[in-house]
Amino acid sequence: MTHKSTRQRGAAIIEIAFILVALLMLLFAIFDLGQYLFMHHMLNERIRSAVRRSVALEFNATSIQNLVLYNTRTPAAAAQPYLGLARTMVVVERFGAGTAEDRIRVIVQGYRFKLVTPFLSQYGYTGKLVYWLPLEKISTGGAPVVAGGGGTEGETEGGAEGEEESGGES
Repeated sequence: MTHKSTRQRGAAIIEIAFILVALLMLLFAIFDLGQYLFMHHMLNERIRSAVRRSVALEFNATSIQNLVLYNTRTPAAAAQPYLGLARTMVVVERFGAGTAEDRIRVIVQGYRFKLVTPFLSQYGYTGKLVYWLPLEKISTGGAPVVAGGGGTEGETEGGAEGEEESGGES
């Protein structure tokens, strides 16, 4: 073997190592993004389902929290919360009960998930998920029904009185 071919082989190994590291970082980033989007979507759907079920049934903040955490209104004693959520992460509020402005808002905040990428593993935060649903009582005194479209809001969007609310469901 000549000295030149040995140097070229060494340079090729170094180039492959750089490319392999870059491709692995890209693969981890794609996996982390997919995991984040999946977790965000699953939490959003769990919140949405809990609020909709509370509209069909009687309002009870603890039942809504249980629906978000365990997907049942009355969980078993040994039940584990969904995705490691804690009861303190789920806030249920009702505004304007019995009025035309009656609505339920559920907020999940502080949920952290573990990223796969080694140097980013200390990060991984969903932010604040908010879902609200306006209610209206049927004039005959029946169960509440949906009066309008619900909506979800991100951490940077509105949600409090007087702030801009997001349009439609996401």
